[in-house]
Amino acid sequence: MPLPTFARIDPQKRARLLRAAAREFAANGFHRANVNKIAEAAGVAKGAIYAYFESKEDLYRATLAEGTRILSELMESVSSSGASAKEQLHELFLRGFDRLRDNGDFLQMYCDLFTAGEPNLAGALAEEIEASSVSFYSSLLERGKRSGEVRGDLPLPLAAFLIDTLYVMFFAASVSTYQRARARAFGLKPGPSSGWLKQHVGPLVDFIVRGISPAKPRR
Repeated sequence: MPLPTFARIDPQKRARLLRAAAREFAANGFHRANVNKIAEAAGVAKGAIYAYFESKEDLYRATLAEGTRILSELMESVSSSGASAKEQLHELFLRGFDRLRDNGDFLQMYCDLFTAGEPNLAGALAEEIEASSVSFYSSLLERGKRSGEVRGDLPLPLAAFLIDTLYVMFFAASVSTYQRARARAFGLKPGPSSGWLKQHVGPLVDFIVRGISPAKPRR
């Protein structure tokens, strides 16, 4: 984790450094990322990185934690609305585009954990990174069961895991060349920006809601 000196620097400088780190890690992965390039892009002295972090791995972890914080804030905001499960899911997907516009590098780093593979780091970071998602989806489904929106026999851990997987893979198609090509292979028409995905939010949320809703009685 960051050294105490990192918490004491100007917040804008902190944010600038973490975003510069996200760009470098997203472009080159953990091993090929250059700490000196991060310092230069952030406008800090090359040696300053190690005044704020004990190692490159600590910087990497702090950068992932910043991406997690951004998503956690979004989930907390959506959850506090008190809306129905369907409305919250729809809002989570739609507002995800706003976060993605300025934070695509953090998402690319996250995707690299389970694609390009940083197996040692990935195993150690999974529970920490996923904590806010686990809390959001588990709470949403538990409240849905109590209100009757979600069927009583739904296995909550599995359902939360699968919904989050859909969320991650949906937005991965906006930052990953392979995922865009994969979408094209399935007959979708991906565009150069994330805008092409918006038209699919409604159908995707309907798909999720049909899977978690109580069965309608037969006539």
